[in-house]
Amino acid sequence: MTTQHAQYLSADLPSGRVAHFHWVWLRDSCLCDECRNVHAKQKYFDSATIPTDITASTVRRTAEQVEIVWPDGHRSSYPTRWLAEREEHRSARPPEPRDRIPWTSPDVVADNRFGSRDILVDDSALVTALQRLFGHGIVVISGQPGVDSNTLCDRLAGFVDRSYFGEYFDLETKPDDKTDSISFSTRPLPMHTDIPYYTTPPDYQFLYGLDVNAAATAATGGRTRFADGLAAAQRLRDDDPDAFGVLTTTPVTYRAEYPAAEKIYQNETTIIRTDPTGEITGLINNPTKMYFDKVPFESTMPLYQAYSRFKGLLGDEVSYFHSWHPGDMIVFDNRRIFHGREEFSASTITRTLRGGYFSEIELAARMRFVAERIS
Repeated sequence: MTTQHAQYLSADLPSGRVAHFHWVWLRDSCLCDECRNVHAKQKYFDSATIPTDITASTVRRTAEQVEIVWPDGHRSSYPTRWLAEREEHRSARPPEPRDRIPWTSPDVVADNRFGSRDILVDDSALVTALQRLFGHGIVVISGQPGVDSNTLCDRLAGFVDRSYFGEYFDLETKPDDKTDSISFSTRPLPMHTDIPYYTTPPDYQFLYGLDVNAAATAATGGRTRFADGLAAAQRLRDDDPDAFGVLTTTPVTYRAEYPAAEKIYQNETTIIRTDPTGEITGLINNPTKMYFDKVPFESTMPLYQAYSRFKGLLGDEVSYFHSWHPGDMIVFDNRRIFHGREEFSASTITRTLRGGYFSEIELAARMRFVAERIS
């Protein structure tokens, strides 16, 4: 049954629900070949060209579809199942990348483990992995024979984002006088987020076990530590609002000099970013490239104290330590998850990781496409 109203159509759905669709929305959503390219799923016209007071001339309902004739004679047909799906989309919003769930313990990572071959061949596993990535900020993809980093990157996002280091960078040991980053050393790395000297740092990062000796890593160091900065920032906001306020309002300077490329990168930003409502939108912090040179005298001590308090909250209760195996890939939110490295000995351990970055837009686009394919 359908009922015509001045601005909308009411239709009974197979589920028993009564759905309402505005006339202008129905005309905008016409499925015919004249109105849209069905293959590309793109419209040939601008919604602004439809009169907002449009109504149907006639409506005919069958068991399978609703047929409408418009005042200009154009005919539109909407399958009942299609209308029901549109109603479901409006009433049940699918998970989106910003629906973040803070860690309550490192055990959360155990639920975010997937085999690399499962990611490649199982659409449901891929969608679940991406949903967990957006929710908890991290997924661990265990290496399996025959699955390399390029294949995984293609499956997850299609392509990676370029940075100063190119599409990829391989974290292998280099002499101090032959490197442009202390990441290419055996020294420990403090907990950090990557590329803070970009105005918009990369959204997501991956690390891949390109050439690692798993037994040696477990015995002699070189584990990578990951911690949920969002959970730490929320705790700081609850326990010490003044310190939280300092880190959301006092800019610091991030600076990286790369003489070989003839570039000096610089960005000034707060360590904790918030939106106008106070919601935490991102964390930017890399101690190796951070300077307080432009901080006013009266703000210096409060900043050091607040920063120390915040980093102290990145404890074991929100940390996961990963011992690398060949082919492992860990993908994590670079605006949220801090990572660091234990010191290791280059003479006793093989440890080369490949790293790179993904755009949230590309990861989310892949998730939506595959989710629709299996729905």
